[in-house]
Amino acid sequence: QSGKPSLLRIWRISDQQCINLTNTRTKDADSIDFCDNGNRLVCLGESITGKQTRNTITLWDTSNLETGIMTALLTYTIEGNLYGLQFVPFEDTKFVAYSESSARFFRVKQNTLGD
Repeated sequence: QSGKPSLLRIWRISDQQCINLTNTRTKDADSIDFCDNGNRLVCLGESITGKQTRNTITLWDTSNLETGIMTALLTYTIEGNLYGLQFVPFEDTKFVAYSESSARFFRVKQNTLGD
Protein backbone atom coordinates (compact mmCIF):
# COMPACT_ATOMS: atom_id res chain seq x y z
CA GLN A 1 0.00 0.00 0.00
CA SER A 2 1.22 3.48 -0.69
CA GLY A 3 0.27 6.80 0.81
CA LYS A 4 1.10 8.71 3.97
CA PRO A 5 1.73 6.55 5.96
CA SER A 6 1.40 3.07 4.50
CA LEU A 7 -0.34 0.30 6.38
CA LEU A 8 1.08 -3.19 6.56
CA ARG A 9 -1.40 -6.05 6.94
CA ILE A 10 -0.23 -9.46 8.14
CA TRP A 11 -2.52 -12.34 7.25
CA ARG A 12 -2.74 -15.85 8.70
CA ILE A 13 -3.17 -17.99 5.60
CA SER A 14 -4.79 -20.99 7.31
CA ASP A 15 -8.03 -19.14 8.15
CA GLN A 16 -7.56 -16.04 5.96
CA GLN A 17 -7.63 -13.68 8.95
CA CYS A 18 -5.75 -10.39 9.26
CA ILE A 19 -3.83 -10.78 12.52
CA ASN A 20 -2.04 -7.44 12.48
CA LEU A 21 -2.47 -3.99 10.96
CA THR A 22 0.54 -1.72 11.47
CA ASN A 23 1.55 1.77 10.41
CA THR A 24 4.84 1.33 8.52
CA ARG A 25 6.12 4.84 9.37
CA THR A 26 6.95 5.35 5.68
CA LYS A 27 5.28 6.93 2.66
CA ASP A 28 5.45 3.78 0.54
CA ALA A 29 6.13 0.24 1.67
CA ASP A 30 8.21 -0.86 -1.33
CA SER A 31 9.68 -4.13 -0.07
CA ILE A 32 9.22 -6.43 2.93
CA ASP A 33 10.80 -9.71 3.95
CA PHE A 34 10.41 -12.12 6.86
CA CYS A 35 13.47 -13.92 8.21
CA ASP A 36 13.38 -17.72 7.93
CA ASN A 37 12.08 -18.33 11.48
CA GLY A 38 9.38 -15.65 11.11
CA ASN A 39 10.44 -13.70 14.20
CA ARG A 40 11.56 -10.57 12.34
CA LEU A 41 10.30 -8.54 9.42
CA VAL A 42 12.24 -5.88 7.56
CA CYS A 43 10.43 -3.17 5.60
CA LEU A 44 11.79 -0.67 3.06
CA GLY A 45 9.90 2.53 2.28
CA GLU A 46 10.38 6.16 1.37
CA SER A 47 10.88 8.72 4.11
CA ILE A 48 7.77 10.77 4.91
CA THR A 49 9.66 14.01 5.60
CA GLY A 50 12.19 15.87 3.51
CA LYS A 51 12.45 16.98 -0.09
CA GLN A 52 15.15 14.49 -1.11
CA THR A 53 14.36 10.85 -1.69
CA ARG A 54 15.42 8.93 1.36
CA ASN A 55 14.82 5.31 2.13
CA THR A 56 13.69 4.15 5.54
CA ILE A 57 14.44 0.64 6.74
CA THR A 58 12.37 -0.58 9.68
CA LEU A 59 13.05 -3.82 11.52
CA TRP A 60 10.08 -5.35 13.33
CA ASP A 61 9.86 -8.02 16.04
CA THR A 62 7.14 -10.36 14.79
CA SER A 63 7.61 -13.14 17.36
CA ASN A 64 4.22 -12.30 18.95
CA LEU A 65 2.13 -11.87 15.80
CA GLU A 66 -0.40 -14.51 16.85
CA THR A 67 -1.37 -12.24 19.76
CA GLY A 68 -1.54 -9.24 17.42
CA ILE A 69 1.66 -7.60 18.67
CA MET A 70 4.34 -6.33 16.28
CA THR A 71 7.06 -4.06 17.68
CA ALA A 72 9.45 -1.80 15.75
CA LEU A 73 12.99 -2.63 16.90
CA LEU A 74 14.75 0.05 14.87
CA THR A 75 14.35 2.55 12.07
CA TYR A 76 17.23 3.59 9.83
CA THR A 77 17.17 6.31 7.15
CA ILE A 78 19.54 6.11 4.21
CA GLU A 79 19.94 8.27 1.10
CA GLY A 80 19.77 6.73 -2.31
CA ASN A 81 17.29 4.86 -4.42
CA LEU A 82 16.95 1.35 -3.02
CA TYR A 83 14.63 -1.13 -4.76
CA GLY A 84 14.39 -3.93 -2.25
CA LEU A 85 15.79 -5.85 0.66
CA GLN A 86 16.04 -9.43 1.81
CA PHE A 87 17.21 -11.32 4.86
CA VAL A 88 20.27 -13.51 4.44
CA PRO A 89 19.03 -17.14 4.52
CA PHE A 90 19.01 -18.69 8.01
CA GLU A 91 19.96 -15.36 9.63
CA ASP A 92 17.64 -13.01 11.52
CA THR A 93 20.35 -10.42 12.13
CA LYS A 94 21.64 -9.91 8.58
CA PHE A 95 19.98 -8.56 5.45
CA VAL A 96 20.89 -6.93 2.16
CA ALA A 97 19.36 -3.79 0.63
CA TYR A 98 19.89 -3.31 -3.10
CA SER A 99 19.44 -0.90 -5.96
CA GLU A 100 19.94 -1.24 -9.69
CA SER A 101 23.72 -0.83 -9.39
CA SER A 102 24.71 -1.71 -5.84
CA ALA A 103 24.02 -3.78 -2.75
CA ARG A 104 24.60 -2.95 0.89
CA PHE A 105 24.75 -5.54 3.64
CA PHE A 106 23.48 -4.77 7.14
CA ARG A 107 23.93 -6.52 10.46
CA VAL A 108 21.70 -5.93 13.46
CA LYS A 109 23.57 -5.78 16.73
CA GLN A 110 21.87 -4.69 19.95
CA ASN A 111 19.01 -3.17 17.94
CA THR A 112 21.30 -0.93 15.86
CA LEU A 113 22.43 -1.37 12.24
CA GLY A 114 25.99 -1.71 11.06
CA ASP A 115 27.60 -2.51 7.71
